[in-house]
Amino acid sequence: MKKKSLAALSFSLVLVIMAASACSKSNNDSSASTPAATSQETTATETGAPPAKNISFNYATFIGDFATDQVGAAAIDYTQLNPNIKVNHQTMDHDTYQQKVSTMVESNTLPDLFWWNGSQLSTTMLNKPEAIVDLTSYFDNDFKSRFLPNAFDFLNKANGKIAGFPSEAQVQGFWYNKALFDKYNLEFPKTFEDLLNVVKVFKENGIIPIAQGTKDPWPIWAWYMWEEKYGYIEEQESLFHTRTLHLKDSGIAKVFHRLSELHDAGAFPENASTMNFDQMTALFAAGKAAIIQLSSDQLGKFQNQPIENDMKFSWGPDFTDSKYDQHVAVKTVNNGYAIGSNAAKDPEKLQAIVDFNKWRYSDDGVKATLKAGFILPVKTDSIDLSQYSPLVQEQAKALNDDYKALNMDIQYTIPYYLADGTPLGNFWGPKDAALNAIVDGSLKSSDIDKEIERLDKILDDAAKGWTEPAQ
Repeated sequence: MKKKSLAALSFSLVLVIMAASACSKSNNDSSASTPAATSQETTATETGAPPAKNISFNYATFIGDFATDQVGAAAIDYTQLNPNIKVNHQTMDHDTYQQKVSTMVESNTLPDLFWWNGSQLSTTMLNKPEAIVDLTSYFDNDFKSRFLPNAFDFLNKANGKIAGFPSEAQVQGFWYNKALFDKYNLEFPKTFEDLLNVVKVFKENGIIPIAQGTKDPWPIWAWYMWEEKYGYIEEQESLFHTRTLHLKDSGIAKVFHRLSELHDAGAFPENASTMNFDQMTALFAAGKAAIIQLSSDQLGKFQNQPIENDMKFSWGPDFTDSKYDQHVAVKTVNNGYAIGSNAAKDPEKLQAIVDFNKWRYSDDGVKATLKAGFILPVKTDSIDLSQYSPLVQEQAKALNDDYKALNMDIQYTIPYYLADGTPLGNFWGPKDAALNAIVDGSLKSSDIDKEIERLDKILDDAAKGWTEPAQ
């Protein structure tokens, strides 16, 4: 079956404010709006006034609701300020989107502006530079000084070139329904043993302890964090390079067994294997599940929902049997927004896209994004965060706590690889599949050791071809 084209899967959100509506206002209305209009005009010129002609550009992402997408929320405000700009929203499900963008890189048919993983953008800039616009020249000192130090960790790995505009500051961990915890006189668990007790209480009272499905295989950020709490980064040299450490003796194996304990305790939905991410979030939003793991870019689903005020954040439980640092956390920028090279064929369109993105990181743009529940990786000293969503405030607290910041995409930290990256794919894909299989019960606790042996064999075979990274 042929895949539908991006255009066929897209819908257009036309954000045009007609000048005629302004003309129809009474003199009193015009007078009242004059100060605001002046303020908006000043803001728009902070990063260069957009072209006067009507300009339309496409924006692609996997988030379907434009108003709860960080770029979409900003675009709504920006196009009200600049009615000559129109943003066409293109969307599809996450897995299809990832495949489609990869294909479009090769055919050089990328959308004008699009979301992608930072590592993929950097790889594209390195191996297929003609597919996207090199944004380095647009980040002058004044503009770049607005950003936090780690904003470009994934976006300028291609010989120092900047491949995209940074996405939100990611907070990866567990969100829990405090009202449910209070109802059963529970605190969020500090240790894994505490978590097992919490699971038992919720299970006995008909509440699903953790809303986790595996039909969508990618929402497993918390399990990556568990791997690090068991020493993944510290063990990678001996596990992946020298092979003096076997997988069965590694922290990854311990995570397999901890997840199996959770499954056997009844932590996950019985239909986890058929539950996708949207169903996970719906279960949690409805108050039928106590805990869910989320990334920051998905919090818009809970914005202005009844559960919003009850949602609290935690980096998750500690593991008392681990010798490694437990106060580690994901506070990073893993994704970005790139410009497809075809947009550069129209210099005015390219400039309009750049101007819009520069505005997104101004104070007014940041405020528009905060309304959708996202914290951009820029300095916010001049913004009162208390007036925004409780979700924003929870993220801000987490970003500023004393936990050591780590990189979520820890698989990319492996410094030894084959030129084509094959061993990484051959191991990481099956390893993640095993994590999901444990959650939904298709990999039984009695079969985990055999699965670990199989994964160890993959590493043994891959290690024969490891090469030192090029200097």
